[in-house]
Amino acid sequence: PIPLNSLFGLHPMAESFLPFWTRKELAFIPAAGLPIADGSHFSAQEILESGQDNLGSNGSGWLARAIKAAGGTDTNIVQLGPHAPMIVQSAGGDANVIKHQLETILPGYENRLLTIHQHDDLLGPALQLSRTTIEKQNQQLPKDDQLSGKEAPSVFGLEQAARIAARALTKAEGHNVAVLECSGWDTHFDQGSQQGLLPRRLAALSAAIEAMAVEMQEAWMNTVVIIASEFGRSVKPNDHGGTYNGYATSLILVGG
Repeated sequence: PIPLNSLFGLHPMAESFLPFWTRKELAFIPAAGLPIADGSHFSAQEILESGQDNLGSNGSGWLARAIKAAGGTDTNIVQLGPHAPMIVQSAGGDANVIKHQLETILPGYENRLLTIHQHDDLLGPALQLSRTTIEKQNQQLPKDDQLSGKEAPSVFGLEQAARIAARALTKAEGHNVAVLECSGWDTHFDQGSQQGLLPRRLAALSAAIEAMAVEMQEAWMNTVVIIASEFGRSVKPNDHGGTYNGYATSLILVGG
C-alpha cells in the first residue's frame, strides 16, 4: 500500500486519491457500520439510504428530507437512468422528476458481441468462457447477492457519469446535489489483491472522483462527496478467491 499515516495505506490502484490526501481534501471514516447486520444487501441499502435504523421507510430518503428541511424543492430533479435511488426519493414520490435515459451498455449487448465474434478463434471462445464462468458463479450465490446491484450501472462507467454531474453542479442556476450509483463491489469471486476485480474497480472509482474535481474547477472548493457502501467484505477469503459479505466498512469523504 501507499502509506498515508502510521495506521492506514492506500491501495496502489487507487493512486488517483493520493493528491486529494496530500491537499487535505480526503478523509476516511473507518469501521462504519449499520445497526442491523443480517447480511442482506436490500435491508442494508434501505437503511443506508433512508437514514432510519429500521426497515419500512416508505421510500423516503434521508437526502430528500435534508433538501426539504434546507428549503429546497423537488421541482428540478433530473434522473439519468431507469431508477431514482431511494436516498433522493420523497415518501409520496416525485411528480416533478425530469427523466432522461442514459444507457452506457444497451440491452443484449453481450449476445450481439458473442454473435459478432463467434467465428473468431481468439475472441469467440474467450467471450463464451467469460459468460459461462459468470453464469456459474451467479448460480452459486443467494438471490439477494445476485440482485444486489439493483441494475445500477458498472463502476467502469462512473467517470462519464461524474463528468455529467460535475457540469450540472457548476452551472450558475444548476443543481446543488447529485447522487451517483454504481455496482460491481460484491466480490464473492476472484477479488484479487494487487490485480483483479476489486483493484480495477478501485482504480475506476478514484479516477471518476479525479475527473469530477477537474471538471468542476473552482466549484470543487465548495463541494463534498460522500462515498458509501451498504456493508464491507469479510477479512477472511473464501474458497473462490473472493470474500464474503462483511459488516463495517470505511466511508470516504472527499472534496474542497
